[in-house]
Amino acid sequence: IILSITLVLFFISLAFKSQVRRATAEVRARELEYRSLLEGINNIVLRVDPNGEITFINNYGLEFFGYKREELVGRSVLETIVPAKESGGRKLEPLIRKVFSKSDEYETVENENVCKDGRRVYIQWRNRPEYDEAGRQIGVLSVGADITERQKAAEILRSKEEKFRTLFEHVTDYALVLKPQADELIIYDLSESACNIHGYTREELLGKPITFLDINEAPPDDWRMQKIRAGETVQFEVTHRRKDGSTLIVEAVVRMIVIDGEPLVFSIERDLTQKKQVEAERAELEKSLRQKFKMEAIGTLAGGIA
Repeated sequence: IILSITLVLFFISLAFKSQVRRATAEVRARELEYRSLLEGINNIVLRVDPNGEITFINNYGLEFFGYKREELVGRSVLETIVPAKESGGRKLEPLIRKVFSKSDEYETVENENVCKDGRRVYIQWRNRPEYDEAGRQIGVLSVGADITERQKAAEILRSKEEKFRTLFEHVTDYALVLKPQADELIIYDLSESACNIHGYTREELLGKPITFLDINEAPPDDWRMQKIRAGETVQFEVTHRRKDGSTLIVEAVVRMIVIDGEPLVFSIERDLTQKKQVEAERAELEKSLRQKFKMEAIGTLAGGIA
């Protein structure tokens, strides 16, 4: 009986050891596969504990930031890859709490980081909280992508847009950007001076057809639009209405432009109302003077005849 029990226990032990070996081999294979995946992707993989200390970073991340593994693991991200000027005023607790508030969702953020040599880079991070089997918070897993070039291009574009907007808003005349849509021209953008002259806010004019301002609606085969579509610059006068119902005479210099592959109509306009009033007053004065001289001449002629 003892021998039988011993043999049974022996075979059970062998089976158990075999299962343990298989399970261990599977775990090692999975770990190897997981590590190969982490080390093979061209993204930064970073894991920090709830205190913000780095517990893992893949080789790509080490090469990207220029550190050795022992220089980062065990240290806070605020002392290493986050710029020193920011680390003094920032606290990790609120940031980590925000990540954990998302439960098992990824939170995407973009911020500036620093390499060991002082080079500034922009990283898009996707952060996800991690829990142990008991449901306790054990850290944050972050996957980062380098967006430095994209950020630089965006900053250059933003700078150009600011310069254009400054010129657009401070030009002596006012400007309208119109978008062809079916048989209409829709107000796509306009300068602040255009809003002030017409008495409307920007929101009241954006998206409206130009006929909202232009009293005389142009026919579909208008010669001006034909020339504009042909790439010519056209100059003409139109009458616009203000919000209070009054009108103003406008001189428009219009041409077609292309922005991001989209054809738009760009119009620089000048209010001629005061100029027209001065010209009308001058013409009336000249008419009065001519009438006066005419009457004087007739009087002199009549006196001579008498």
